Amino acid sequence: MLFFTLLVATSCQTDALLDGNDFEGSTIQFTLSSDYGSDNQSKSITKTSTIKDLNVRFFLVDSKGVFVDNRFVVYDKEQQTINIEAINRGGYELFVLAYSPQLENEGFTVASTISQKSDRWMQFTGDKLGLITDRRILFGKISFEVGDDPQVSSSNILLSNVLSAISVDFKTPSEYVRNSINSVVISSEGHYLSNSLSVDGALSGTVPFVMENVEALEVGAILTLPSADKDSISFNIMAKTINHEATAFVSSFDGNAMLGRGEASVIKVNLLDHPDSNNGLIFVSSKFYNSETRPKILQDTESKSIYYDHSQRWFRINEPLQVVCTSDNKLHTRFYSPVPISAVKIWAKVPGITDEVLIAFLDTIHAFSDAQYEFTLKEGQVFKTKSNQYVALSRDKIANFKDATLSIESYDSFWEKIKDIRAKWLIQFNSYGGDPDAANGSPTGSWMGIRPVHIREAIAFWLNMAYLITMPAYATELATYQGRLYGNGGPTNIIDVSTIIPGLNNLSGFDVGLVYTGHGVAGLGGGRVWGVAQDAYRFHYLYYDWSNVPIHELGHCLGYNHNSSMTYGLWAGGLTDRFYVNNIRLLPVNSSAYLNTNNNPYLYK
Repeated sequence: MLFFTLLVATSCQTDALLDGNDFEGSTIQFTLSSDYGSDNQSKSITKTSTIKDLNVRFFLVDSKGVFVDNRFVVYDKEQQTINIEAINRGGYELFVLAYSPQLENEGFTVASTISQKSDRWMQFTGDKLGLITDRRILFGKISFEVGDDPQVSSSNILLSNVLSAISVDFKTPSEYVRNSINSVVISSEGHYLSNSLSVDGALSGTVPFVMENVEALEVGAILTLPSADKDSISFNIMAKTINHEATAFVSSFDGNAMLGRGEASVIKVNLLDHPDSNNGLIFVSSKFYNSETRPKILQDTESKSIYYDHSQRWFRINEPLQVVCTSDNKLHTRFYSPVPISAVKIWAKVPGITDEVLIAFLDTIHAFSDAQYEFTLKEGQVFKTKSNQYVALSRDKIANFKDATLSIESYDSFWEKIKDIRAKWLIQFNSYGGDPDAANGSPTGSWMGIRPVHIREAIAFWLNMAYLITMPAYATELATYQGRLYGNGGPTNIIDVSTIIPGLNNLSGFDVGLVYTGHGVAGLGGGRVWGVAQDAYRFHYLYYDWSNVPIHELGHCLGYNHNSSMTYGLWAGGLTDRFYVNNIRLLPVNSSAYLNTNNNPYLYK
């Protein structure tokens, strides 16, 4: 049903309902829309054409400016239309106001009694006004004629923005300076804004404009009522940068903007003279890094043609962070880890330069991120060396970064553990005949198609296992099993436990798969082949029974069969599986919360 509203002389809208069949005459429909998408969209504040979330008010007058009484008016919120029925011949004007309902709790009032089009319709009643956050005020009007004969017609009413907007344009000499911007605070006082909008759309009245320390980086466009005069409004801007060494620099300057009705003005923040202007370092600050839009690897929607391709998805367990300078002058980072790391420095040994130079600082590298950052090729850019000196490099030297040997420095607790890993296992992923795009994984023998949700957990397990065998506490525990562990020859084939950790470190790596449990198998392993059932991927952090499965298969990769205690026996089931679970808090991926796999919809049902 449509919501019907009757216009009366004492109110723009009432709850009275009339039957349209009581009237004879014309029916005219008006479709409401905002001005986003028109030729001036670059100046438009509104970024959506819908007005369904706004309160809509309207006012109809005849050619003499007299309020039209007792006329049947229908507003359809879903269709965003106003229907006017049974109108006599003559000229009319229809005025429409649409606004965010929250404004009525933020100092704005909307008149309930209107008699003529010069009356104030919406007014700000506060003592001062500054920023208006995420609100809209739209206004539109249309004139139309009704002839002697009944007619049915339709037309559009374009609602234009009333609020003014101010955006900030950063002028920086380099990406380094831009990424070092920490805050931009804008203030203004001593100016006046219009505070009233009449029915016919005229602005009037004044209210002091006071903007106190508004953080431009956090609010985006600054919305407010239009200026009360034609002069520009002055602003004070305080821009603070913090470089990769945590050194702060504050710039203070003035800016001006016109707060025209429905227009967007720009305040320029000019940092071209910043003291770090010539710093050539790639500086990636989280403030300017949107992890939601940056590419990632091994996400649930990644194609199997990518993650099964060993030229595209692979890593060595001691080098989960891959960094390379490309031939097109970019730094490419790819990270095989569920855990982010912070404060990462990339050093380069560049041909022709004695000392290593710092070419990048990333304050955070996100889990499974895959990012590229471009070097700026210009003369005289400055880079810091390992000996704490600064050198200016030519364009050619910067272009030679592609031939540099890179090294990674970070004191993040996760990275400190990775640096202890001595194994160099090559980790890759294999379908073993299964199909991850099939609902059941298309089992082939005892294998099914492994998906990224399992691969991410496999990476967590192998990072943990590679670190576990470096821990002195594990070596000490293992030593207590001397004489108790035996090989494929049975209980008389005693293993020297001092050979186990070196043997693990010397393995070439694993082709990781997913085991199908329909044949009563929970894991498979041997040589480079390694895979476990879905529940082992889900619960290896928590339960001995499920941590035992991947460790049991690791025993097979070491060359031991079921006659050995390295598989069915104390090493896999009693020593290592329990040490893994009991010390999970000390391992690199120390919580299942990083991946939250148990709530992942891409698990097999």
